[in-house]
Amino acid sequence: MALHLFSDRVPRCREVDASLATMAARHRSVKFLRIEGSDCIEGYPDRNCPSLLVYHMGECVVRLVGAVQTGSSVTKLTGALVEAGAITAEEAVDAAVTGAE
Repeated sequence: MALHLFSDRVPRCREVDASLATMAARHRSVKFLRIEGSDCIEGYPDRNCPSLLVYHMGECVVRLVGAVQTGSSVTKLTGALVEAGAITAEEAVDAAVTGAE
């Protein structure tokens, strides 16, 4: 599961949303969720948005916090899924090559 903590006041969050929508179409075995950061964690600051938390087998295994760590490209965000073990490197390459949507 990939959880996007966002803020409507942070433009980069819209870019991450678009990339995650593309990824959701390509990787249907992964659940993609989004929630306003401050609704999820009381007092979560906008400066930490966007954040991406990737869970695998009930454990949070990847935490990308803020625009610098998170980036917004499909490639970088897909790398986080591979690192977490949510998808394999082969699945990532296959989806990129076929443009599975």
